[in-house]
Amino acid sequence: MAVLFSIPTNHLSKEWHIEIPFSFKEAPGHCCRDSNEWEGQPELNLSYSLEDLPDRIQVALKK
Repeated sequence: MAVLFSIPTNHLSKEWHIEIPFSFKEAPGHCCRDSNEWEGQPELNLSYSLEDLPDRIQVALKK
């Protein structure tokens, strides 16, 4: 899976962190898992931080 987006580097710092929550849409005719047995649907997040950026940008932000 890939998610492409851009953020201006002047909106970031050494300590930044981004999480993007998401879930999957159920196919027609299918329903949720039994919440008593499986505790409902999974909760998923895409996480990004300084280490996910290209090296040259990491160096510039660490200054």
